[in-house]
Amino acid sequence: MKFAVFGSCMSNLTAAALTSTYGWTQTHSIHHNRSDYFIKCFIEESTPPKAYADLSRTFQLREDAPRDAAFILQNQSRDLIGLHELQSNKETYGNFIEYINRDPWDVILLDNFMDVAAKLVYDRFEDPDQTRPLFLNASFYKDSEQIADRYYHTEFLSPEESARNWLAIYKWIRERQPNAKIFFLSYHYCSSTEHQERYQRIFGFYPEFTKICRGEDINIFSPLNVRDDLTNGQEDWPHFQMPLYHALAGHIYLSVEGKFNDTNMSSHDPNR
Repeated sequence: MKFAVFGSCMSNLTAAALTSTYGWTQTHSIHHNRSDYFIKCFIEESTPPKAYADLSRTFQLREDAPRDAAFILQNQSRDLIGLHELQSNKETYGNFIEYINRDPWDVILLDNFMDVAAKLVYDRFEDPDQTRPLFLNASFYKDSEQIADRYYHTEFLSPEESARNWLAIYKWIRERQPNAKIFFLSYHYCSSTEHQERYQRIFGFYPEFTKICRGEDINIFSPLNVRDDLTNGQEDWPHFQMPLYHALAGHIYLSVEGKFNDTNMSSHDPNR
């Protein structure tokens, strides 16, 4: 099974379990792209994304920046989109945009972490009309104070905005991947009870998204509500304990590779 993910650790850690336990092949990972950024840059193409070389010249990493700091910019570039921690796949598969228009995936995993957790930034001097968004953490880069002064944050997306965006992304993917099984892992709010604004953003997404996706060929997982000890707590609210990602992978595996037959069926034909 060849598959791709578009989201965050929710999808990627589930993907890691699919590859390690079930032998699936992950070709691509779009990591930390907010839905409106992807639509502007890669679907509408109203804001052509820059090449990674251009971005890395503008935003030079500090020597003590975390390992994934470079990945954040790479995954917003036109040449390395969808190759988060998978750059060795570029020669074989190309980037996400090249592949989706050329070859089929069996499965695609999506999640909405960035829409509930991230604000985008704009250049206050060169982009007053807000046409070229970016996701940045200024502290990762040299001249961080100047970057923080130059780039300003917009607001979070509302649940309604996010749902509309994800429906547009789904339809764009489905047009290019008519036979793929698509799973949407709605983000959990059980570890955000001490942050009511974020809790409401997450809580409001699922009912809105399921409503506007009615009739579409997409498997939408509801937000998992689990005990506190199965999460990493309120301080690391995005993450579950690893067994839950393995459980999600198992659920997806069963959904793709098998089916639960009615026990009253007289035939045991596995193809039924």
